[in-house]
Amino acid sequence: MLKYAQAGAKTKELCRRHGISDATLYKWKAKNAGMDGMTGSEARWLKELEAENSKLKRVLADVELDKAALKDILTCWSIFGPVDFPGQSQVDRSDFDLFLPMI
Repeated sequence: MLKYAQAGAKTKELCRRHGISDATLYKWKAKNAGMDGMTGSEARWLKELEAENSKLKRVLADVELDKAALKDILTCWSIFGPVDFPGQSQVDRSDFDLFLPMI
């Protein structure tokens, strides 16, 4: 259908014939821009790479949030000292001072 649009078919007529909206056609055009010379397997491979990249970005964002949370905890602990919870064994603060320069 995108090939018909590229060949010069009227957008309104093309959308009416295939039962889609103009917005859908424009979204498909934007999504598939630059894939003109690709074969089906190359396009599939590119979409798989984009999906993997998206997943890796989410994992990285989660790790960065964990890192920021740990940094906040260590910063607060270096200011206020360790907090004792009932039933917790005493932890030496010097064990964690080693990690402060690394964050």
